[in-house]
Amino acid sequence: QSGLKPLARAVLKAAREMTEDLAISDPTYAVLESGLDSECLTDLVLTIGFYNGVVRILASLEIDVEEGYLKYLDEFPLPAE
Repeated sequence: QSGLKPLARAVLKAAREMTEDLAISDPTYAVLESGLDSECLTDLVLTIGFYNGVVRILASLEIDVEEGYLKYLDEFPLPAE
């Protein structure tokens, strides 16, 4: 169990759900809705969606990580699929 507060965990879970399942589950959405006003919740969903779109575009065009950022992937590796 992480030391993150429930709202922070829900934000991360929402990002994972939108990425893997293409939508936020009702239980996760309920936690977000209880901790964020509608403007913040909309901003969060849009940000996750735009990030997913950018990632898909970069992958489709085979644009790799810039040299200066490779050290961060070493320090914070992406999860294995």
